[in-house]
Amino acid sequence: MISKPENRSYLSGFTGTDGTLLVGPETADIFVDFRYVEQAKAQAAHFNTIKVEQASLGVTSEVIRNYKINKLYIEEDYLTVKQYVYLKDKLAGIDLEPAGGLVEEQRKVKDALEVPLIRQAMHIGDLAFSHILKQIKPGVSESAWPLNLSFSCVGRVLRPWPLTPSWPRDQGRHYPMGWPVIGCCRRGIS
Repeated sequence: MISKPENRSYLSGFTGTDGTLLVGPETADIFVDFRYVEQAKAQAAHFNTIKVEQASLGVTSEVIRNYKINKLYIEEDYLTVKQYVYLKDKLAGIDLEPAGGLVEEQRKVKDALEVPLIRQAMHIGDLAFSHILKQIKPGVSESAWPLNLSFSCVGRVLRPWPLTPSWPRDQGRHYPMGWPVIGCCRRGIS
C-alpha cells in the first residue's frame, strides 16, 4: 500500500496531491476522491481507478480484504499511528509489515531518460538561484523570493513533470500552491 506522494507518483505517474496505491502480483489499484478520478485515469492508465470518499482507508481496507491476502506492506515512515491502528483493526488477520524503503530503493536507480532531465532540473535550479541572489539585500524578506521568481519566470513551461512543475492547475493537474513556475522568463532565466 503506497500513499507517500513521491512514491505514488514514481510508480503510477499520478501527480495529484491525494491518493493511495495498492500494488500486488495481480493487481494495481489507485484510490482517489472525486477531484482526481479523471486525472488518475489519464496519468495512471495502467492502474484500476477506484473513486472513494474522504476516508479512503475504509474503502482501501475493504478492497484489501477482497483480495484475500495474508500480508500487506505499508510505508512505515509515512503512515500515521492513527492510520496504522485503523488498518490493524480493519485488517485483523492480515500481517502489516514495513516496506522498508522498497520503493525508495527503486527510485535511486536512474534510467537513460531520467539523467538528462535531472541535469536540466539542476541547470534550472542554478539559474533560479543566480536570479534570487540578485534579490538578496537588507529589507527584502525571503518569503518574497518565490513570488518574485514566479512572476519573473512566467512563460514556456518545461516538461515532463515532476522535475519541472508548472503553475497550479495547469492542464488539469493540481500542484501544491506556492510552487514556483519554472520556464522561460523575461529576465534571463530559461
